[in-house]
Amino acid sequence: MTTPRWVEGGEVLGRLAIRHRLTPRPARVGGHIGYDVRPSAHRRGHATAMLAAALPVAAALGIAEALLTFDETNTASRRVIEANGGRLTGTDGRKRSYLVPTAHGRPAAAPEQNRTGPTGPTGPPRRAGRAGPGGRLTPPAPNQPTA
Repeated sequence: MTTPRWVEGGEVLGRLAIRHRLTPRPARVGGHIGYDVRPSAHRRGHATAMLAAALPVAAALGIAEALLTFDETNTASRRVIEANGGRLTGTDGRKRSYLVPTAHGRPAAAPEQNRTGPTGPTGPPRRAGRAGPGGRLTPPAPNQPTA
């Protein structure tokens, strides 16, 4: 598992878990990529940017489409995943499952929505007039395993 952090201005705002392989349990309730953002950084676009930054990492691991699952009631995750090209593949009434392309074949955003900045024009789509985060992925802390 690869576990980078999301850092902006020297402050850790979130973390990711990128699973290299899925065992039966993560295939049902976790997926390839998990993310969380500090409550103080919610609603600022960090989760969308974090997932966008994680997709090339997953692609480099040989994952063509990343499986992401989340609680049916988590509308924020639904928006984050759909903004990154995810498509619904199933629901069981409690959990929703999406597949997100990790590299080529990713849907392009409308030109006026392409993000500019550190991730360039291939970053996640943005709503007009909304400033995006300037965070970046960093390696895990030295005491975190990266198996």
